[in-house]
Parts: sequence; structure tokens; C-alpha cells
Amino acid sequence: MKKKRIYLMIEIKKRELEARLYFAYIASLKGYSVVIANKGEIWLKRNFLRPGIVIFKSLGPNNTKLIDDIKKAGHEVVAWDEEAFVTPKEISFFVKKRILKENLLKLKYFFSWGEIEYEYLCKEFPEFKDNIIKTGNSRVDILKKKFSNVLDHEVNEIREKCGQFTLFLGNFPSINNFYYDDGECMSDVLHKQGTFKKGGKENNYVLRNEKSMKDVFRLLPDFFKKYSKKFPDNTLIIRPHPVEKIEPYVKMISGLKNIQIISDDRNALSWIKASDIMISSNCTTSVEAFLLERSNINFFVSKDLKDQEFYLPSIVSTNTNSVEETINLLENIYNKSFSNEFINNSDKIDIHYKNVKRALYNYDENICSVSEMLIHLDKINVNNNRDDKKINKIFFYYLFLRSHLGRLKRKISFIFKSKKDKRTEKYLRKKMIGFDFKEVTKKLKLIIQAGKKDKKNFKVKELIPKIFCVENIEK
Repeated sequence: MKKKRIYLMIEIKKRELEARLYFAYIASLKGYSVVIANKGEIWLKRNFLRPGIVIFKSLGPNNTKLIDDIKKAGHEVVAWDEEAFVTPKEISFFVKKRILKENLLKLKYFFSWGEIEYEYLCKEFPEFKDNIIKTGNSRVDILKKKFSNVLDHEVNEIREKCGQFTLFLGNFPSINNFYYDDGECMSDVLHKQGTFKKGGKENNYVLRNEKSMKDVFRLLPDFFKKYSKKFPDNTLIIRPHPVEKIEPYVKMISGLKNIQIISDDRNALSWIKASDIMISSNCTTSVEAFLLERSNINFFVSKDLKDQEFYLPSIVSTNTNSVEETINLLENIYNKSFSNEFINNSDKIDIHYKNVKRALYNYDENICSVSEMLIHLDKINVNNNRDDKKINKIFFYYLFLRSHLGRLKRKISFIFKSKKDKRTEKYLRKKMIGFDFKEVTKKLKLIIQAGKKDKKNFKVKELIPKIFCVENIEK
């Protein structure tokens, strides 16, 4: 009997791979065949692959054709919103940008990260209420003590190379995005796309969000300069957001010897875990640092724009509102005269637990998001009317060669592209660097080991170049 198939989309390898492999590990233990691949590859090869359940990671207008084509190829579709790890206090903008009602109604289920997202979605889409399920997400599960040690091999490599350091993680894609033209911001792009009208509630939210980012970004040169002068024996590593332009940071730290910029294909979680202290601004990474039990500072200076904050970062961080306040806090931490107030306060712990639990359903150690999802995926019947296309070695290498020729063609055409298109091309290449059979099998083995199972009972097969299938051969 053929195993029921789940297709997991991955868009940014360094952010999502460990979580996807954790999902594959848990689902394969339940007898599923789990395929992991880039969204575009799943769409392009949808007729090569046997029908299964495809999990989308967003439902914006750009996904409409993909959903329709994948369903026509015999697959069923469910989804979660990858960006809902943290939800803004004004969630309406967030949902309207990323969840198109037309696409939502085509799904079997939508899996929410927690109560906050669930409540809003049920209110916004009452006709789909019974199919919106609180499950949490595997990006939280992979941060729990039992499995977070899968990061340790990268953590050790980082520490050997960098020693002790403070980590600054950039989070300014709305105003420093290399997809955008010089001087262009998210509000301009969304207006051009017709997503939001100027003067509307959602567009005004975007404008305020851009202002809150600009308020912090314009202070960074002063912060870096004062940090370098105040702490000459300490190292600060800047890691920009994946879609940020690096050039502004290079200019900011010119001549500052103890500050460096690093952009690599490692998971940001590994950098967070390797650091002594982490600084970010209204960012998902502050929540990840909290879950990894790392000290983190939320540098957010727009006191009059508190409604622009995401729900969790300010709750799980030590908050600062100026360069001086941030420098003083770092000095206290370095001198070991700072104590994180909520750690030794049972009331504070209880408040943190309730708030984080409300946002992240599987924050509890005993709740596994994948197991919660499988309860519902088990109910979906897929018309298993064809097998994976038989791909012998000759055809496999033909596809492999064709993909490399396509890459060569893109490199040649790259020479003649505009500056903006070149930036976009570079980013798209960086998204999936290192996503290969070696990396997938290496990290899956670490997850299997953390789960205390025998790696011999699992197999990884590259069905088609860059499309990997994970199965438990015992099931």
C-alpha cells in the first residue's frame, strides 16, 4: 500500500530547513511519505509527483495560479502563514496582505500558530471557521530543548570562528529592501501592486510601520559608533535581514574595528544560540532568542507608535528606547550587574507563559504542532490514481543537466539585466544555497538522533533534482 504523501514547501533554507525536517521526521514516524522542495519546484513538477497534500506557507495573490494548478494535478491543499510567528497588534494589515479569501476557501484546512491568529481569522472569514485549526508550527518545536541541539554543530563552528560576541539582527526590509529601487519603501510597492489604496487604514498602518523602522535605522550609525568606542574589547556582529541591502550597514561601520557584518547560509537560530546577547527591533528573532533562553534586547524607539509593535517581542525582551539606554544596558550585562527581572519572579513567569501561549499554541513542551496537524491531515482523502513518474538514472541526470544549463543561461542573461533585476536575482539565488542531498541527510540525522530513533530506519531519496523524499522504512 502506497504511503500517504505530504509536500512541504521551503522558501528560505537557512530559516526553514530544520523545522521542515522536524516535520518530516514526526510525520514519517506516523507512516507518511514527506517531500521537501522549493515552492516553484513542487509547482513545476506537480504532474510528475503522485497526488498528496501540499502545504502552502502563504495565500497571497501570487499563489492563486499555483494553488489552482496544483489542485488540477490531483493534489489537496492546506496552509499556514509562515510570517505569523509574530503577529502585529494591528493584525488586519497583516492578514489582508498575506491571505486572499479566494485562496483560503480552496483549502481543506488552515493551521494557525495560536489563539491570536485563530481569533482574528475566524472573525475575518467566518464561513471558513470550522477549518481553521490551532496547531502551532514546527518552527517552535525545533526550538524546544529536546531538539534545539540539532543546531549545535553550527553553533560550535560559529563560536570557534568568532569567539564571544553580541549579535545585532537587522529587521528593516520595509525601508532597506534590495528588491526596491533607491528611496522606495514597502508602501510604494504595495500601492503599485494595488494591494492597498493610499489613505486607507491598511496603507496608513504601513506608513507608520515604515516610520517606526526609520526611527531606529537612522540611529544605528550613532549606536555602532558609541558601541565601538565604549566596548573596544567586545565584538558586535551585524547580520542583516535576508532581503536587506548590505551597503548601508557597510557605510555605518566604516572604520569600526570591533564590528563586522556577516551574511551566510546558516540558520539565524544558530547565530542566536552562539551569541552572548542579541539585539533586534520588533523582530521574530527576539521570540526565538527567548525560546532558546538567550538574553535579548528589543531596541524600539517610537514611543508614539506602540501600535506598530508585534505582539510578542516587547513581552519577551528587555526593551530600550534610545542609543544611550541600549549602551547602558549592555554595560550592565557585560559587567554582570543586570538581572532579567522576570526570571526570578513567579508572577512575571506566569504572565510570560500566558502571553506566549496565546500567540504560540505549541509553546508547551508537551504539544507537538506536527502531531496536531496530522490529526486533521489523516482525514483528507487523496485520489491516489498515479505513482511518481518513473525517473531512471538517465532521465534524472537529464533533469539535473537541464537545471544546470538553466542556471548557466541565467548567469549569462544576468549580465544584461537592470540593477534592480540583478539585486533580485542575487537574492533568489541566496535563498536556497546549500539545499542539497548532503545537507538534507546531515540535518535529518541530527533530528533523528535528538528524537532517539535509529537513523537506519529512515531513508532520504532525491526523487527529482532538488526534490527530497523522507520516509520511515519501518512503517
